[in-house]
Amino acid sequence: MKKIPVLIVEDDVIIAEGIRMTLEKLDYKVTGIISWGEKVADAIKEFQPEIVLMDIRLRGEMDGIQAATLIYENFDLPVVFLTSYSDDKTIMNAKHAYPYGYLVKPFEERELYATLEIAMFKHKTTRELEKYRNHLEKLVEERTRELNEINTRLEERIEEEVSKRNKQQEVIIQQSKLASLGELAAGIAHEINQPLNIISFTMDNVLAHLNSSQLNGEYLRKKTEKIFKNISRMKSTIQHIQTFSREQKEGNREIFDINKPVIEAINLLQEQYRNLGIEINLQLTDYILPVYGNPFQLEQVLLNLVSNARDALSGGGNIRIISHKTNDSAVIQVIDNGHGISEEIIDQVIQPFFTTKQPGEGTGLGLSISYGIIRDMEGNLELKNNEKDGVTAIITLPLYEEQK
Repeated sequence: MKKIPVLIVEDDVIIAEGIRMTLEKLDYKVTGIISWGEKVADAIKEFQPEIVLMDIRLRGEMDGIQAATLIYENFDLPVVFLTSYSDDKTIMNAKHAYPYGYLVKPFEERELYATLEIAMFKHKTTRELEKYRNHLEKLVEERTRELNEINTRLEERIEEEVSKRNKQQEVIIQQSKLASLGELAAGIAHEINQPLNIISFTMDNVLAHLNSSQLNGEYLRKKTEKIFKNISRMKSTIQHIQTFSREQKEGNREIFDINKPVIEAINLLQEQYRNLGIEINLQLTDYILPVYGNPFQLEQVLLNLVSNARDALSGGGNIRIISHKTNDSAVIQVIDNGHGISEEIIDQVIQPFFTTKQPGEGTGLGLSISYGIIRDMEGNLELKNNEKDGVTAIITLPLYEEQK
């Protein structure tokens, strides 16, 4: 069995020799004896001990506690103090050198043996724990790196999926918008035909005056202004339809007054719905309610809600659209006096493909698309049955922060 090499650091030569004899009797191997603290580092390199027995009082300026601290900071070796000092102050100072044992002279042979064995065992255990801790840290680093790689791949997949879903959503919204334009064909035709008729009547009137030689500059100026006014009206309607029907990208957002898309939507519907016996009443606030989002998509939501209200008004009725402010939110309410929705399904109607219409009359996507548009604007869309007849659709959007 290998004998454990020991370095003795003791200022008294006679005591050092006695310790050497005792250690060899206990089957240890003393590889070196020094009495100067300043020589500890060189002695460890020369004698290669596995444990150091350290007196506190040494020759030179460095005492045993300082020498033990040097060993702790620079060498992976256990130190056991052998000293005549056992006062509280010395013991407290010795603790800062992290010794593996502390024996007060004189000591018994068995005490020395037990202290050395325990010190060696503690040092071995500490080494193994440190090795195990390093191994665990390495494993954690490896697993963390693997998890980071997995997370990175997962984030990339999520980004790809989100991008794909966004594109699909844009396509669905565009298809829904084009379907809305199909329903608005009569209203659009009215918005163009009416100014065309006015222009036609005006030109007939001018020709009649021309034939009777009653034309003058003032008359022509008034008639020309009337013609250009109606041309401008048609141009404005066409430009709005072109912009509305254009595919709207995610980044096409702006600050706008919530009342503007309401007015634009109703301008296209008013005459058409009046012919169906449906009166649309606007009760909009006189002050601006600024929100942030895509005004044409909000207009699409309103067209869908008003269209649903129309379908609930068989034989005519009334639709009210109200806008107002509640705390930090802008609110639009679309209220009809139709047949309402069963309480059992009212929470389901905004789900994709759910519809109360007969097969072939609708896809059930309108409300779910509307809900998605409002949600993307950080708002909310909900439906409530009125106390008497009909349904109220409530759009709630956050007011633009700088204007709160």
